[in-house]
This record gives sequence, C-alpha cells and structure tokens, in this order.
Amino acid sequence: MKHARLVFGVLTGLCLVTVIFHLVAIAESSGDAPRHALFAALNVALAAALWARPRWLVWPLGALVVQQLWSHGHDLASACARGEIDWVSIGVLVVMPLMLVLVWHDRRLT
Repeated sequence: MKHARLVFGVLTGLCLVTVIFHLVAIAESSGDAPRHALFAALNVALAAALWARPRWLVWPLGALVVQQLWSHGHDLASACARGEIDWVSIGVLVVMPLMLVLVWHDRRLT
C-alpha cells in the first residue's frame, strides 16, 4: 500500500482517541467502568498492533470487529428508535470494517 505508514498512523491515532474517551467515561463515572477499562486496554493493544502491523493481526481484529458491529449496531438501532443519532456508533460501524479491510490488504502485501 502506497501510503501505509500514514493510513496506519491515522488508525493508531484514532485508537488512542478512543482510549481517552473510555478513560474519561471512567473518570466521569458514566456507564460501566469495568467495560470502559477493558475497551481502553483493548484500544491500547490495538494501537500498538496497528503500528507494528503483524501478519496475525487480522484474526483478533476480525473478532473485535464482529463484536463492535453487534454492540454498536444495537446502540445505533436503539438511538434511531428514540429519534436520535448515535455518532459514535456510526463512526465505529464505518471505521472498524474499513480498518479490517486495510489490515487484510496490508497482510496480503507483506
């Protein structure tokens, strides 16, 4: 991929932004603190993996994408039923599958 360093650098940065989101949620006592802690840790690990780009990353990332599609898909459906827009879920539902495709493509090139 021609701009792999830039693309994976941006994805790494997005993961670190989500770490901050989850840590702020813990600090503000909003939601389930252990769940936020888990996803903060997962996003730190994912950021490191995206930076290093090991060939095996596609498999655990695939499992995480399935979980995120399920969870944020339900969140988005619930928000729509209430007449609201859940921008976080929309972002996750767009970025996570794209991230998986980019990791798969990068894996095939290396």
